[in-house]
Amino acid sequence: MSNDGVTITLRPPYRSHQKLGKLRAAHAALRTGKRTRLWVDGSFYAYGRVDATGQDIVVAAFNLGTSAASRTMSVTNIGLTGTVTDGLSGATAPVSGGQLTINLPALTAAAVNPALCPARDGAHPAPP
Repeated sequence: MSNDGVTITLRPPYRSHQKLGKLRAAHAALRTGKRTRLWVDGSFYAYGRVDATGQDIVVAAFNLGTSAASRTMSVTNIGLTGTVTDGLSGATAPVSGGQLTINLPALTAAAVNPALCPARDGAHPAPP
């Protein structure tokens, strides 16, 4: 048992849930944004969410497969540009020619945004 009352075997999912909660609180797109499907196949799903102002854009991606996966998708329809950062891992990727490539290990997810910082650092903008 750790000092926060969570067993060591539960710590990784607990920490992931904390990060997801912080990301949702910090980004209107994740709470109320319009969802646009960007990619779907048998083991990979990605969608973009854009808030009502069009200023907050987040791409959520999920690798449900048992091996690493890489997918390149068009993000011009949601207005995503520049370099994006995954709020869960801190990894960065460029948007080039309206295309975003997301690389995910097996059974993982990403939430990327141009202004996103890793959820663990607490430096997100305040929710509206």
